Amino acid sequence: ETFLVIGLGLIGQITGQLLKANGCNVIGTDLDRSSVDLAKKFGATGISSDENIKDIIETLTNGHGVDGVIVCAGTTDNSVIEMCGEVTR
Repeated sequence: ETFLVIGLGLIGQITGQLLKANGCNVIGTDLDRSSVDLAKKFGATGISSDENIKDIIETLTNGHGVDGVIVCAGTTDNSVIEMCGEVTR
């Protein structure tokens, strides 16, 4: 299974590592590039927020989309939730 983790602060990093430990493919994204780089060190595929997340996920999943999304980001912007529906199978 492939999961997208949005928000790679402490909770997002732990979430990504737990998913990897359970054999999942993890794609992580965050506004902070250093958090993305840290997630990559632990085996996640990192996507910076300035990249086209939808296109990259489509490529990584051969057009199928991710199996699940875990939102670990704090925001009042509804676009994060809308994107979750767009990138999920």
